[in-house]
Order: sequence, then structure tokens, then C-alpha cells
Amino acid sequence: MTPELTYLMLSALLAGSLWIPFIIGASTEAGDYRGFRRPPKLEQMRPWVHRASRASEQF
Repeated sequence: MTPELTYLMLSALLAGSLWIPFIIGASTEAGDYRGFRRPPKLEQMRPWVHRASRASEQF
């Protein structure tokens, strides 16, 4: 595998892994989630979920 493909794969893995804390935080928020609904606004979530969302947007 060429170095370019290696770095592309590593970048894709990093970008994908940055969403994991946000998804965990959004799914553990208290609330009535019957069926598919959008998570609450970001300002209403815990501070670490807000930081995780900002980190994944900056990448």
C-alpha cells in the first residue's frame, strides 16, 4: 500500500472515530425517545458532548 493511501485511510478512521463520543452522549441523554427523533439542542446537552461535537466539526 502506498503511503498516500495509508494516510488517507488513517485520516478517514480519525474522522469517523471523532463522532463516537457525540453519538454516545446524545444517546444517553435523558428524555422520552420513542421512535426516531432528533436529539435535543446542543446547548441542552452536557458540556463534554458539546465539546465532542465541536471537535468533530473542526476536523
